[in-house]
Amino acid sequence: MAPSNLNQVFVMNNNALATGGVFNTVDGTAAYSTLAVSANRGGVWTRPLATGTQVYTVAALFGGNTGAPVAPLGMTTDFFQVVQGTNKSLPIATPLISPKDVRRIKATTYTATTLHAQGWTFPAIPAAVAGVNGSWMVKCDIRVAPTFYEMFSNPSNGNLDLSVTPTTGGGKIFPLLGNFSAGRTMIPIVEIPAGTSAANAATLVYNAIINNATLNNLFYFSAAPTTGAVTVTARHPGVIFDIAIFDTVSKASDVTLGATIATTGFNAGNGNYWQVISAEKSQRARYGNFNRMYFPFEQPNYAQVGTQYASIEVSYEHNWPSSTGIARAGELNNFTIYAPTALGTYGTVFGTGAASSEFNY
Repeated sequence: MAPSNLNQVFVMNNNALATGGVFNTVDGTAAYSTLAVSANRGGVWTRPLATGTQVYTVAALFGGNTGAPVAPLGMTTDFFQVVQGTNKSLPIATPLISPKDVRRIKATTYTATTLHAQGWTFPAIPAAVAGVNGSWMVKCDIRVAPTFYEMFSNPSNGNLDLSVTPTTGGGKIFPLLGNFSAGRTMIPIVEIPAGTSAANAATLVYNAIINNATLNNLFYFSAAPTTGAVTVTARHPGVIFDIAIFDTVSKASDVTLGATIATTGFNAGNGNYWQVISAEKSQRARYGNFNRMYFPFEQPNYAQVGTQYASIEVSYEHNWPSSTGIARAGELNNFTIYAPTALGTYGTVFGTGAASSEFNY
């Protein structure tokens, strides 16, 4: 996203775009304020040059990689506005935007979050021989804590635990506070006695985590340990950790001791609930509650748990120094549309189609 002057976020929970010629209604008759939060709709409001009559459109304004707005609408439209219906008396909207001022459009389909995980396969722990081999200590180093906006805004939101599915929370709250960027936070997990079999070693790690309140709020298992193997997965997006093993006598660690490690790296994905609610809340002061057009209406949260969102990001020039937002020179205004599952008709209007794509004009 370009350096920001005005950022706006629109969350649509229905892919059907508004139609008709009445700004604050859906399809010309139903008021936006009658829409439920879980099914709110939006649209693209335009004023065609030929008629001067303002109307919602579902036709193409942009032509993808053709390098310019498309006929008939893109070159024959005075302005457009993205409009999101609310359950209040008025929708929320972008400023009036001329199609010729758009500089970048990026569409991204939904991608589920991949949580950080480490899989361990244990050998049999050697028996102590003349004090050379000791017990094995298993510990966890938290390298990165979750830092997205919703974790700061509402850390008790149980839907931020993604252990059930990539879209439905498991209810556990991230239990740690502190400055993780300053160094690692080490947490002991379990001490495995010398002479323990591989299968029992994996089971000891499994039981130690699920029976400890703090560890169980940090990690989960998609399956019970088998044949000495166990996989530990972070519950919360953005958490990155290392699990380490060392011999209490020889101080040898990990691979030296014969354990094998397989790591799955964290991938944020796109359009997941935790991302959309964070984007919505972080930009709310710039498009909702504190805009006099909507005063004194406090907006609810429109991002819905379980909804898979695709996104369209648009950057456009503003009329500096007389413009919306802070209006700093040389910067762009931006808005992002989140729509469920697929880009749908929004992809048609903005020329991106159904696939992920990016165009610069």
